[in-house]
Amino acid sequence: MQRVDQQFANIGEMQQQLTEMEAVATSADRAVTVVAGPSGTIKDIRLTDLAMRRPPQALASELMSTLRKAVAEAARRQAGIVEGAIGDDMKLSDQVLETQAQLFGMSKEDLRAATAGDAVTPPPAPPAAHQP
Repeated sequence: MQRVDQQFANIGEMQQQLTEMEAVATSADRAVTVVAGPSGTIKDIRLTDLAMRRPPQALASELMSTLRKAVAEAARRQAGIVEGAIGDDMKLSDQVLETQAQLFGMSKEDLRAATAGDAVTPPPAPPAAHQP
């Protein structure tokens, strides 16, 4: 019963942490930066002059890749905040990693190793079909 009381006491703090949570992802060349919030909401997109000199398709590809990184990191952080408040009985972080590993086409272990830093670099999206 004491554990349940503690979990309920942590709910308010968890809600505050979730509201303030942000994940920032930046492209390798630092031309594109995306800030994601809870549930993958996009809070900010920053493009440098270098990004703006790219052909539209290259910029779109880099933007999508960086968006995916930010949203994926936000999901992992969100799961960690929830686990911190209510415990890890549901293994939310593991569930998020497993789902992301499938989406990124890599093993859960490889994804875990790649995310040991701050963000994962998912494989690039396949090129869009060329339309004449």
